[in-house]
Amino acid sequence: MTTAPTPRLRVLVIDEDLLFSTRVESTLLKLGYDVDVVSDPDQAVEMAADYRPALTILNFGREGLRPLETVSKLKEQDQPGPVLGFLSHKLIPDVREAAREAGCDLLVPNSALVMRLAPLVERLAPRDGSYAQIVEAEELAEAEP
Repeated sequence: MTTAPTPRLRVLVIDEDLLFSTRVESTLLKLGYDVDVVSDPDQAVEMAADYRPALTILNFGREGLRPLETVSKLKEQDQPGPVLGFLSHKLIPDVREAAREAGCDLLVPNSALVMRLAPLVERLAPRDGSYAQIVEAEELAEAEP
């Protein structure tokens, strides 16, 4: 008797920075996730409605992505997955409350995303189908290197 393979979870990355998004995509693929990278926030919202990503990663440092509006639209959808936002650590205090109100589950500095992407994603989009561990991901993001 053979068992069906576990379906691969999909992660949606919304970013205009090709170099950074390619790095994120490469890491996610190595972790066993399917990845869609888009730079158009409207297209991202449409894609998310079509397949409900297990996780959305959004660059809050790019005004053209309309991050607060985009998160809000993502969270209005049926059964939205967690949203992991990232931007410069210097800007997080100015954006944190508005990001939470819009529906962003976790906002991390760029450096935390780079250094801890794998464990963050594994907590926010567990491949075993369990629930996202937002609190654990937040503690991980805030931990000293």
